[in-house]
Amino acid sequence: MLHAEWPLALFTLLGQAAAGIYLAVVLVREILARRSDAGQAIKATVLPSLVAGGLMIAAAIVSFLHLGSPLGAYRVLLQVGSSWLSREIAATMLFGLLWLGSVVVERRGGAGLLLGRLTALAGVVLVLCMSMIYQSSVIPAWTSAYTMVSFVATTLVLGGLGMLALRPGVEGVLPVAGWMTLAGLVLQLGGLPLYLGQLAQGSAAGRASLTLLMGAWQPQMWSFLVLGSLTAVAAAVVWQRRVQSLRVVYALLLVGLVGEAMARVIFYAIGVPVAVG
Repeated sequence: MLHAEWPLALFTLLGQAAAGIYLAVVLVREILARRSDAGQAIKATVLPSLVAGGLMIAAAIVSFLHLGSPLGAYRVLLQVGSSWLSREIAATMLFGLLWLGSVVVERRGGAGLLLGRLTALAGVVLVLCMSMIYQSSVIPAWTSAYTMVSFVATTLVLGGLGMLALRPGVEGVLPVAGWMTLAGLVLQLGGLPLYLGQLAQGSAAGRASLTLLMGAWQPQMWSFLVLGSLTAVAAAVVWQRRVQSLRVVYALLLVGLVGEAMARVIFYAIGVPVAVG
Protein backbone atom coordinates (compact mmCIF):
# COMPACT_ATOMS: atom_id res chain seq x y z
CA MET A 1 0.00 0.00 0.00
CA LEU A 2 2.81 2.41 0.88
CA HIS A 3 4.33 2.35 -2.63
CA ALA A 4 0.96 3.16 -4.21
CA GLU A 5 0.21 5.98 -1.78
CA TRP A 6 3.45 7.96 -1.98
CA PRO A 7 1.86 10.82 -3.98
CA LEU A 8 -0.76 11.21 -1.23
CA ALA A 9 1.90 11.11 1.48
CA LEU A 10 3.86 13.83 -0.31
CA PHE A 11 0.71 15.85 -1.02
CA THR A 12 -0.37 15.85 2.62
CA LEU A 13 3.08 16.80 3.86
CA LEU A 14 3.51 19.62 1.33
CA GLY A 15 -0.03 20.90 1.88
CA GLN A 16 0.29 20.87 5.63
CA ALA A 17 3.69 22.57 5.47
CA ALA A 18 2.19 25.29 3.25
CA ALA A 19 -0.78 25.79 5.57
CA GLY A 20 1.45 25.82 8.63
CA ILE A 21 3.99 28.28 7.26
CA TYR A 22 1.27 30.65 6.10
CA LEU A 23 -0.44 30.43 9.49
CA ALA A 24 2.90 31.39 11.06
CA VAL A 25 3.20 34.26 8.57
CA VAL A 26 -0.18 35.65 9.61
CA LEU A 27 0.60 35.31 13.33
CA VAL A 28 3.93 37.11 12.94
CA ARG A 29 2.27 39.83 10.84
CA GLU A 30 -0.32 40.39 13.55
CA ILE A 31 2.45 40.87 16.11
CA LEU A 32 4.47 43.22 13.90
CA ALA A 33 1.44 45.22 12.76
CA ARG A 34 0.62 46.08 16.37
CA ARG A 35 4.17 47.19 17.10
CA SER A 36 4.94 49.07 13.89
CA ASP A 37 2.67 49.13 10.84
CA ALA A 38 1.06 46.66 8.47
CA GLY A 39 3.35 47.58 5.58
CA GLN A 40 6.49 46.70 7.52
CA ALA A 41 4.86 43.49 8.71
CA ILE A 42 4.18 42.47 5.11
CA LYS A 43 7.72 43.26 3.96
CA ALA A 44 9.25 41.26 6.81
CA THR A 45 7.32 38.12 5.87
CA VAL A 46 7.37 38.17 2.05
CA LEU A 47 9.74 35.21 1.70
CA PRO A 48 7.83 32.69 3.87
CA SER A 49 4.58 33.78 2.22
CA LEU A 50 6.01 33.00 -1.22
CA VAL A 51 7.41 29.68 0.01
CA ALA A 52 4.01 28.71 1.42
CA GLY A 53 2.37 29.43 -1.92
CA GLY A 54 5.05 27.51 -3.79
CA LEU A 55 4.62 24.50 -1.52
CA MET A 56 0.86 24.51 -2.08
CA ILE A 57 1.36 24.65 -5.86
CA ALA A 58 3.79 21.73 -5.59
CA ALA A 59 1.26 19.82 -3.47
CA ALA A 60 -1.46 20.37 -6.06
CA ILE A 61 0.81 19.12 -8.85
CA VAL A 62 1.77 16.02 -6.85
CA SER A 63 -1.89 15.26 -6.11
CA PHE A 64 -2.56 14.87 -9.85
CA LEU A 65 -0.13 11.95 -9.91
CA HIS A 66 -2.61 9.93 -7.86
CA LEU A 67 -5.54 10.52 -10.19
CA GLY A 68 -6.34 7.92 -12.82
CA SER A 69 -7.47 10.67 -15.19
CA PRO A 70 -6.00 14.06 -14.17
CA LEU A 71 -7.95 15.89 -16.89
CA GLY A 72 -11.19 14.76 -15.26
CA ALA A 73 -10.26 16.16 -11.85
CA TYR A 74 -12.82 18.96 -12.21
CA ARG A 75 -15.62 16.39 -11.88
CA VAL A 76 -14.60 15.74 -8.28
CA LEU A 77 -15.67 19.27 -7.37
CA LEU A 78 -19.26 18.39 -8.30
CA GLN A 79 -19.48 16.32 -5.11
CA VAL A 80 -18.36 19.08 -2.72
CA GLY A 81 -21.59 18.79 -0.75
CA SER A 82 -21.05 15.14 0.14
CA SER A 83 -17.42 14.23 -0.46
CA TRP A 84 -14.45 15.14 1.74
CA LEU A 85 -12.18 14.61 -1.27
CA SER A 86 -14.12 17.25 -3.18
CA ARG A 87 -13.89 19.58 -0.19
CA GLU A 88 -10.14 18.98 0.01
CA ILE A 89 -9.70 19.94 -3.64
CA ALA A 90 -11.95 22.99 -3.19
CA ALA A 91 -9.98 24.07 -0.11
CA THR A 92 -6.71 23.66 -2.01
CA MET A 93 -8.00 25.84 -4.82
CA LEU A 94 -9.39 28.40 -2.39
CA PHE A 95 -6.07 28.62 -0.56
CA GLY A 96 -4.27 29.12 -3.86
CA LEU A 97 -6.64 31.82 -5.09
CA LEU A 98 -6.64 33.72 -1.79
CA TRP A 99 -2.86 33.46 -1.57
CA LEU A 100 -2.49 34.79 -5.12
CA GLY A 101 -4.90 37.62 -4.34
CA SER A 102 -2.95 38.58 -1.23
CA VAL A 103 0.32 38.58 -3.19
CA VAL A 104 -1.19 40.88 -5.84
CA VAL A 105 -2.55 43.26 -3.20
CA GLU A 106 0.80 43.35 -1.39
CA ARG A 107 2.70 43.95 -4.63
CA ARG A 108 0.53 46.99 -5.25
CA GLY A 109 1.36 48.40 -1.85
CA GLY A 110 -1.74 47.27 0.03
CA ALA A 111 -1.60 45.75 3.49
CA GLY A 112 -3.57 42.62 2.63
CA LEU A 113 -3.99 41.57 6.26
CA LEU A 114 -7.61 40.51 5.78
CA LEU A 115 -6.79 38.43 2.72
CA GLY A 116 -3.94 36.90 4.65
CA ARG A 117 -6.23 35.87 7.49
CA LEU A 118 -8.68 34.33 5.02
CA THR A 119 -5.83 32.46 3.32
CA ALA A 120 -4.65 31.07 6.65
CA LEU A 121 -8.23 30.03 7.43
CA ALA A 122 -8.46 28.24 4.08
CA GLY A 123 -5.25 26.40 4.99
CA VAL A 124 -6.75 25.27 8.29
CA VAL A 125 -9.88 24.07 6.49
CA LEU A 126 -7.70 22.16 4.01
CA VAL A 127 -5.92 20.30 6.82
CA LEU A 128 -9.25 19.40 8.43
CA CYS A 129 -10.58 18.11 5.09
CA MET A 130 -7.44 16.02 4.63
CA SER A 131 -7.93 14.36 7.99
CA MET A 132 -11.64 13.72 7.44
CA ILE A 133 -10.91 11.83 4.21
CA TYR A 134 -8.95 9.26 6.20
CA GLN A 135 -11.21 9.30 9.23
CA SER A 136 -14.14 8.32 7.00
CA SER A 137 -12.25 5.39 5.44
CA VAL A 138 -12.51 1.64 6.20
CA ILE A 139 -9.05 1.48 7.76
CA PRO A 140 -9.17 1.47 11.59
CA ALA A 141 -5.64 2.85 11.87
CA TRP A 142 -6.88 5.97 10.06
CA THR A 143 -10.42 6.36 11.42
CA SER A 144 -9.12 7.29 14.87
CA ALA A 145 -9.29 10.90 16.06
CA TYR A 146 -5.50 10.67 16.23
CA THR A 147 -5.44 11.16 12.45
CA MET A 148 -6.72 14.70 12.85
CA VAL A 149 -4.46 15.27 15.84
CA SER A 150 -1.38 14.12 13.92
CA PHE A 151 -2.28 16.12 10.77
CA VAL A 152 -2.83 19.29 12.80
CA ALA A 153 0.36 18.60 14.74
CA THR A 154 2.39 18.18 11.55
CA THR A 155 0.96 21.46 10.26
CA LEU A 156 2.07 23.27 13.41
CA VAL A 157 5.51 21.65 13.51
CA LEU A 158 6.38 22.21 9.85
CA GLY A 159 4.88 25.69 9.95
CA GLY A 160 6.85 26.72 13.00
CA LEU A 161 10.13 25.22 11.84
CA GLY A 162 9.68 26.53 8.30
CA MET A 163 9.02 30.06 9.51
CA LEU A 164 12.01 29.91 11.84
CA ALA A 165 14.34 28.71 9.08
CA LEU A 166 13.14 31.34 6.59
CA ARG A 167 13.07 34.42 8.85
CA PRO A 168 14.99 33.66 12.08
CA GLY A 169 15.95 37.27 12.78
CA VAL A 170 12.53 38.88 12.41
CA GLU A 171 10.83 40.12 15.56
CA GLY A 172 8.02 37.86 16.65
CA VAL A 173 9.25 34.79 14.74
CA LEU A 174 10.88 33.02 17.69
CA PRO A 175 7.80 32.98 19.96
CA VAL A 176 5.46 32.05 17.11
CA ALA A 177 7.77 29.32 15.78
CA GLY A 178 8.49 28.02 19.27
CA TRP A 179 4.85 27.92 20.30
CA MET A 180 3.71 26.22 17.08
CA THR A 181 6.48 23.62 17.09
CA LEU A 182 6.14 22.69 20.75
CA ALA A 183 2.33 22.61 20.64
CA GLY A 184 2.43 20.34 17.59
CA LEU A 185 4.90 17.92 19.13
CA VAL A 186 3.03 17.80 22.45
CA LEU A 187 -0.14 16.89 20.56
CA GLN A 188 1.60 14.32 18.38
CA LEU A 189 3.71 12.58 21.01
CA GLY A 190 1.22 12.96 23.84
CA GLY A 191 -1.65 11.46 21.88
CA LEU A 192 0.32 8.45 20.64
CA PRO A 193 -0.17 6.20 23.71
CA LEU A 194 -3.95 6.67 23.55
CA TYR A 195 -3.89 5.88 19.84
CA LEU A 196 -1.93 2.67 20.39
CA GLY A 197 -4.38 1.68 23.10
CA GLN A 198 -7.30 2.21 20.72
CA LEU A 199 -5.68 -0.05 18.13
CA ALA A 200 -5.04 -2.76 20.73
CA GLN A 201 -8.69 -2.75 21.85
CA GLY A 202 -10.21 -2.34 18.40
CA SER A 203 -11.04 -4.61 15.48
CA ALA A 204 -8.85 -7.32 14.00
CA ALA A 205 -7.64 -4.86 11.34
CA GLY A 206 -6.71 -2.37 14.04
CA ARG A 207 -4.75 -5.01 15.91
CA ALA A 208 -3.07 -5.99 12.65
CA SER A 209 -1.95 -2.38 12.24
CA LEU A 210 -0.59 -2.40 15.78
CA THR A 211 1.28 -5.64 15.02
CA LEU A 212 2.91 -3.96 12.03
CA LEU A 213 3.83 -0.95 14.16
CA MET A 214 5.31 -3.10 16.92
CA GLY A 215 7.01 -5.44 14.46
CA ALA A 216 8.26 -4.47 11.01
CA TRP A 217 7.85 -0.74 11.62
CA GLN A 218 9.03 -0.60 15.22
CA PRO A 219 12.49 0.85 14.40
CA GLN A 220 10.85 3.65 12.44
CA MET A 221 8.42 4.36 15.26
CA TRP A 222 11.17 4.62 17.85
CA SER A 223 13.20 6.78 15.47
CA PHE A 224 10.21 9.11 15.11
CA LEU A 225 9.81 9.30 18.90
CA VAL A 226 13.48 10.16 19.34
CA LEU A 227 13.48 12.73 16.52
CA GLY A 228 10.27 14.31 17.80
CA SER A 229 11.63 14.58 21.32
CA LEU A 230 14.91 16.07 20.10
CA THR A 231 12.99 18.59 18.00
CA ALA A 232 10.89 19.62 20.99
CA VAL A 233 13.91 20.10 23.25
CA ALA A 234 15.89 21.95 20.57
CA ALA A 235 12.94 24.21 19.72
CA ALA A 236 12.52 25.11 23.39
CA VAL A 237 16.22 25.92 23.74
CA VAL A 238 16.26 28.06 20.59
CA TRP A 239 13.13 29.91 21.71
CA GLN A 240 14.20 30.58 25.30
CA ARG A 241 17.83 31.43 24.57
CA ARG A 242 17.03 33.45 21.44
CA VAL A 243 19.47 31.39 19.40
CA GLN A 244 19.57 32.65 15.84
CA SER A 245 22.53 30.70 14.45
CA LEU A 246 21.55 29.52 10.98
CA ARG A 247 23.39 26.24 11.46
CA VAL A 248 21.38 25.47 14.57
CA VAL A 249 18.13 26.54 12.94
CA TYR A 250 18.73 24.48 9.79
CA ALA A 251 19.75 21.45 11.85
CA LEU A 252 16.53 21.80 13.83
CA LEU A 253 14.53 22.06 10.61
CA LEU A 254 16.20 18.95 9.18
CA VAL A 255 15.52 16.85 12.28
CA GLY A 256 11.90 18.00 12.38
CA LEU A 257 11.37 17.33 8.67
CA VAL A 258 12.80 13.82 8.89
CA GLY A 259 10.69 13.06 11.94
CA GLU A 260 7.43 14.26 10.38
CA ALA A 261 8.18 12.49 7.09
CA MET A 262 8.84 9.28 8.99
CA ALA A 263 5.56 9.64 10.88
CA ARG A 264 3.70 10.04 7.59
CA VAL A 265 5.38 7.01 6.05
CA ILE A 266 4.34 4.95 9.09
CA PHE A 267 0.80 6.30 8.79
CA TYR A 268 0.40 4.80 5.32
CA ALA A 269 2.45 1.67 6.02
CA ILE A 270 0.22 0.41 8.85
CA GLY A 271 -3.10 1.06 7.08
CA VAL A 272 -4.90 -2.31 7.15
CA PRO A 273 -8.47 -2.37 5.73
CA VAL A 274 -11.25 -4.01 7.72
CA ALA A 275 -11.66 -6.72 5.06
CA VAL A 276 -8.03 -7.74 5.52
CA GLY A 277 -8.27 -7.88 9.30
